[in-house]
Amino acid sequence: MKEIMLPYVLIIWLLVKLGVIKWTLRNAVISVGFGAFLAFLLFTAHRFWSPADLTDSTTVKAPHAVLSPLFGQQVKDIYVTHNQP
Repeated sequence: MKEIMLPYVLIIWLLVKLGVIKWTLRNAVISVGFGAFLAFLLFTAHRFWSPADLTDSTTVKAPHAVLSPLFGQQVKDIYVTHNQP
């Protein structure tokens, strides 16, 4: 996600270096604030509306499973045989 923000940082840097934007406290707060808001929107969109999640076709294939009980508990029996689907 942070790679998506690189063009924004480059554009703001170029605008400041070319003199289009003067680097005052007000402009710095606006530029950094908008960048933080944009990063938050990208994070939220990527986290909650990822294309992989919208297809409902993702499967997880793990080579093994780890059984770990909570503290103070024990696994008494396992009712699965080896390689059982």
